[in-house]
Amino acid sequence: MGELVLAAKITHVPSLMLSERIEPLKGTRDGPINALKLIGRRARERGADTFVVFDTHWISNFGFHINGNPWHRGSYTSPEAPHMINDVTYDFPGNPDLADLIVAETAKDGPLALAHRIATMPVEYGTIVPMHFMNADKALSVVPVASPVLPRSMRIAGSAPRSIARSAAPGTRSRCSPAARSPINCSKIQSSGPKLGTGSQASSIGRWICGCWICGASGGSRSS
Repeated sequence: MGELVLAAKITHVPSLMLSERIEPLKGTRDGPINALKLIGRRARERGADTFVVFDTHWISNFGFHINGNPWHRGSYTSPEAPHMINDVTYDFPGNPDLADLIVAETAKDGPLALAHRIATMPVEYGTIVPMHFMNADKALSVVPVASPVLPRSMRIAGSAPRSIARSAAPGTRSRCSPAARSPINCSKIQSSGPKLGTGSQASSIGRWICGCWICGASGGSRSS
């Protein structure tokens, strides 16, 4: 069985990546950048193999949509802020099996749920920015999930942990879930530095996922 091993509410503001290459910004975002890197390390320490990202910049007005591509690769320019984030390349593995499981669990509550395998489907910066720091080595799979209009989003938030629990035996690449509302290992990141939940460590090789709910913090990550 799969297992949710870490949850985090984290920042994705574009200036994090800009601070790496624009001189006036260099060093000004080191706090949240280091926090994101720390979450990535903690995920690996707990045996995670997939990040499930609830991306608040992938807005869905109807239905539940999940990027089920086996690999996410492309060049991204934000339609919201092209002056801040443009021609940014991304390249990391996906997890089609887990995407399908989340769809199946979400459908039990009635709403339309779809996992897409479309090579040209982009990944939004709510996923690209944190993965740039948390998953630079591409060691973990990523499942981006759209953000439906509330209160429908609560349904998919509940279905993801159930999907993780149903996930396949060790050896398959699919282990993740979102859990911003879960009490399990909920990490709270603040601009002054990271404060991570302790939670129990898993002993099974097949333990699953670091689930991340990417939310709309502007500037440094913040606690909730």
